Amino acid sequence: IHFSLLPRWRGAAPVERAIMAGDSETGVCIMDVEATLDSGAIYATATIPIDDEITATALTRQLAQAGAELLVTTLQNGLGTPVAQQPGGTYAAKITPDDLRIDWTNSAVNIHRQVRALRAYTVVDGNRLRILATAVESQDDALDVGGLYDGCVVGTGDGVIRLVTVQPEGRPHMDAAAWFRGQTGALPIELG
Repeated sequence: IHFSLLPRWRGAAPVERAIMAGDSETGVCIMDVEATLDSGAIYATATIPIDDEITATALTRQLAQAGAELLVTTLQNGLGTPVAQQPGGTYAAKITPDDLRIDWTNSAVNIHRQVRALRAYTVVDGNRLRILATAVESQDDALDVGGLYDGCVVGTGDGVIRLVTVQPEGRPHMDAAAWFRGQTGALPIELG
């Protein structure tokens, strides 16, 4: 069982990479195992839509459920003849520590995808702040890139994003507005 619509997203992190790429759908494949990575012929597939708010955790849960149902159905009906994968495909590289740190010069949409897909973080006054949930804002104001303002909005390379849920280093997750009220100093607060 592989959590993508092969040959797209072969590799270690297909769920996360699909969200980060902005794919509108993904799926699960029942496939043959071959020596080369995720390249076996496919017995069955199921497609799952990816909405603009789903997290990697929730999508993985959906894929696991769909995969279990597809596997049972496929085995009950007999494997049949597998279909070779189309040539090409994309590779879902393993998630690295560099993938987790938010680069505020990216667009608000891409940062929102990163937060949904990963355990993304930024740095505030030398401490990590995990960003657990965000919302892309339609605000037209030109804000400093990486600047955090009243209302928990942050300027990005293209657009504005609002922090919804955060987790300060060594503390439980909390509403971003509650965390923001505890910050001191002049605005904007610089995120890095």
